[in-house]
Amino acid sequence: MPRADGGIPSASGWMNMLLLLGALLLLAPDLPAQSFHGPLAVRNQFPLFMSLARLQPRSALPQSCFGFAASHSSFFLQEEAGPDSVQLDMELTETSVEVAQQLGHYLEIGLLLPFYSFGPGMLDEGVHFYHESLGLPDAGRRYERKNRFRMRYNQFDVPVWSGVAGRYAPGDLQIHSKTLLWRYRRIALAWLFIWEAPTGSLKQATGNGQTDLANFLLMNYDAGEYWRLYLNIGVSSHKNLRTHTTNGLHFNLDVHDSVQAAIASEFLLGTQWAFLWQTVYSSPVFRHVHIPEMDRPGWLLSIGIRRANKNSFWEASFSEDINTAAAPDFGFQLRWVRNIRGL
Repeated sequence: MPRADGGIPSASGWMNMLLLLGALLLLAPDLPAQSFHGPLAVRNQFPLFMSLARLQPRSALPQSCFGFAASHSSFFLQEEAGPDSVQLDMELTETSVEVAQQLGHYLEIGLLLPFYSFGPGMLDEGVHFYHESLGLPDAGRRYERKNRFRMRYNQFDVPVWSGVAGRYAPGDLQIHSKTLLWRYRRIALAWLFIWEAPTGSLKQATGNGQTDLANFLLMNYDAGEYWRLYLNIGVSSHKNLRTHTTNGLHFNLDVHDSVQAAIASEFLLGTQWAFLWQTVYSSPVFRHVHIPEMDRPGWLLSIGIRRANKNSFWEASFSEDINTAAAPDFGFQLRWVRNIRGL
């Protein structure tokens, strides 16, 4: 398998691993299963947001499970406005481990630990063809050299945030508790609390050395025997974003609390398959930023399929930025989850 700097698999190596995982999941044995498993576990992977607490859409019902996910996203944003300039021409691979444990009938505790790798990637030609075929804006991607790496944010021509390709580093550990508040007939309501621990790497732009907090209200609504709606909405409290640039300088970028929300729908297709769609919203985070794409809300649309067995399920999803803002241009994810016994 090709290797990038530091012995980390290259973009083509990651692609081969994702394809192999998908093939193994498709060949899993058929076992009877028919139930809802929640929205797609897709977060906004915009690079400047990685060290801030972000919403991963969830069901209101407590559960016990562990799982693994692998995702790959493409970004292109080159803009200059006033004293600010941003240069993003890159791809990001995230792998994550998640564990959740149900305690009694009303409480769930869990954690999510991501790992990140940046690189020039190999999706530029495909993303350009996709955007051109559907008549979607590409922010000038067609005029740039394909598959190069740029990851920098400047203020007054000084790089205040940057990243390096070909390295693999942990992100911030997300610890959560979910409390079922009310369940009656078709509706379930829960409170989700998130504490994000600073386990990410400041030097490699996967963490900022500070903690974040978030609170969300989760709602499930059973619209029918085979159709469930999900709504998540809440506020993430952020401290200033600490950065460490490639030239060894440290900066603090002013940020404010953000409103985040998600609406999702899960349709059961028989006893094993489900179709899902969802959109995730995030309000602007940065203060004193003149870049239009970073100063307006981000909307991420995702569609996916899920295949459930007796004690596990896998899902594959595709995501698209529908607002030309602070969100991935294009992304896909594979995720496998196994149910375990609650306490």
